[in-house]
Amino acid sequence: QLGTDDQGLSRFEVDYSFSTVSRFFNLFGSELEGISSTLTYEHDENRFAESLELQTTDMAPGKYDLSFTVTDQITGNSVERKIRIEVIDNSEFYVTEN
Repeated sequence: QLGTDDQGLSRFEVDYSFSTVSRFFNLFGSELEGISSTLTYEHDENRFAESLELQTTDMAPGKYDLSFTVTDQITGNSVERKIRIEVIDNSEFYVTEN
């Protein structure tokens, strides 16, 4: 639940990171390339939902990490989640870890 100010508004940031993961003999992982973005929101309630759509048709087969951190600008609390996605081909992918 998000904190609200004296006007009943919540303010928070969402940091997104999407990176390619490489495996060396399936023992060691390393990030090769990626993109990141920070979005700032102001909302008139203490709960918020958003969808994120990934277009996989132009992605090479492999493993990718999607990480996001939500930071409540009112309370200073934050929560982080990471999801591993494996693209099999340009029309099929699986969430392999979360």
